[in-house]
Amino acid sequence: MKNLYISMLTLILISQNISSQFSDSVYLSASYTNQSYYNLNSGEVSNIDNNNWDLAFSAAGGGASIRINGQSGVILYNYPNGDTS
Repeated sequence: MKNLYISMLTLILISQNISSQFSDSVYLSASYTNQSYYNLNSGEVSNIDNNNWDLAFSAAGGGASIRINGQSGVILYNYPNGDTS
């Protein structure tokens, strides 16, 4: 009898978890002319033109990076005498 209750409880919990999922999609334009950002909290989608930026900076966890928009002809050079401290 105890196994029956545990089995029923497990089945109910699994069925509630499955029903709480939903699917959504984001449309990417032809030739990837836009970058799309999806907000997981609100479900809002933002599309930004790929030509609206030149440099991007990121500082996370164990490192940092600088990204360039090579599509727009930006070139990044390394300055060898810079202070990295």
